[in-house]
Amino acid sequence: ELLGDTYTPTDYNKVQDHKLLDIKDLDIVIEELTTNQHLPCAVWRRLGLQLGLYHKPRLVDIDEKHGGDPVKCFYECMSAWLREEDKVREKGRPSWSSLATALDTIKEKPIASYIRDKYCSASSQLIICEYSL
Repeated sequence: ELLGDTYTPTDYNKVQDHKLLDIKDLDIVIEELTTNQHLPCAVWRRLGLQLGLYHKPRLVDIDEKHGGDPVKCFYECMSAWLREEDKVREKGRPSWSSLATALDTIKEKPIASYIRDKYCSASSQLIICEYSL
């Protein structure tokens, strides 16, 4: 038995929350960061760099494509991250954990803590490790 007697429906939900993220998760990532946590969209460039997107050409192209509009640039930046463009895989692939690490790096520690508390608890990390074996 992979997860033992302690596996519950709540644990299953945590397993789902800890899966690698992809482009289908754009809506929930945007909602968590902007609507729920009020992350300013203007941080998109710094966040993108920490997530593994290249300054040139990726972030420069995003800026030019959207005329510097921070909301549109933020959405495009997060889309590129979720599509694993540039060196995103080297930075840990799209996950709540890698997002929290990037948020810490750009000094958005309260939001990083919120993401970790909601999606990266120690018990659910253990489940993920066992689940992915």
